[in-house]
Amino acid sequence: MKKLLLATTSLVGAAALAASASAAAPELSISGNLDVRMVGGQNQATAQTTATNPAQTGETTRVGNGGWNMANSNSVSEIKFNANGETDDGISYGADVQYRYLISATDEAFIYISGDFGKIVLGQDDGAYNATVPYAGSVGAGPYGIDGGTTGMEPQLNAAYNDSNKIKFQSNDMNGLKFNVSIDPEQTDANAGGTDVNYENMVEAGVSYSASVGEGSFTIAAAHIMASAVQTSVDATARIEDMSETGFGVKASFGPVSVAASISDEGDSGLTQTQTTSDGMSGAVYRSIGASYDLGAATVSASHATTEWDTGATTSTDESLTVFEAGFEIMPGMAGYAGVALSESVTNGDNDVTNDFEGTTYVVGTTISF
Repeated sequence: MKKLLLATTSLVGAAALAASASAAAPELSISGNLDVRMVGGQNQATAQTTATNPAQTGETTRVGNGGWNMANSNSVSEIKFNANGETDDGISYGADVQYRYLISATDEAFIYISGDFGKIVLGQDDGAYNATVPYAGSVGAGPYGIDGGTTGMEPQLNAAYNDSNKIKFQSNDMNGLKFNVSIDPEQTDANAGGTDVNYENMVEAGVSYSASVGEGSFTIAAAHIMASAVQTSVDATARIEDMSETGFGVKASFGPVSVAASISDEGDSGLTQTQTTSDGMSGAVYRSIGASYDLGAATVSASHATTEWDTGATTSTDESLTVFEAGFEIMPGMAGYAGVALSESVTNGDNDVTNDFEGTTYVVGTTISF
């Protein structure tokens, strides 16, 4: 049924474009960013050498004790190609390609059609979950933040397969109400439960409501991800549970102050049936909260994120990351920033010090947009 919906929606979008009045070929525009930063820091105790929770990444990329090094941000530095056209009937269409040239990889690449009916996206783009739910990084003062990829401790804020190939529909604003739906027919998680898992019919759905209050504004949002885990030649007790994750987020701005918070619960996603029944384990829970203040010449922010998950019947791991950051304009198109990140990973409530980690990371950088 869902695969039929994919084909039908694609045909509807194509038909809408074909039925509209003629238009000139899409015009190409090129933009991008380059980020260069100096990173330093120190850590204590022994860093984890493997990621106990499959959802966690970067567990082996800790900043060493002392010293500084120059680095580029792979997540910020990219070239964006956008081809956009519009028909006489007011239908916009085109393509967007975002290329991270430092690692020779495509970030996003999709075709879109939008009009009074909303927006249809085909290709590699964020799913409905990430397109809907705000989090602490939504109010960060610069590109570092709690998801800046510098410390290797950034808690994953949800289990969405961000830029996989999918079809997505985004509604237009309906008196402050918006909704997003995306479908990915098949996705593979090579880490869940230590076994390759094919997730079929991954569906993400989100709804948000935004409104103005006096001189301020706010957004509240909720989203859900679900997918069927498909495995063969695996004992029933070792089968991975279906994916099911729910998240909530809120963002508000009042004058120079902006705040955001989120919570996401994976439930039993990625765990085996034995882990959820006999061991009583549960999946990861992600939380984040952040605030920023616009001083005019600069913006300052503070954010905090945590991840907690069960690693066994009687074991667990808690990770946290706190980031303080300041961002400021150097000249038009060029911004500077500086920040400090305090990270910690605790296993079994400090009873397993060999896997505990505590570190501090400093960063000073500049980003140019063109």
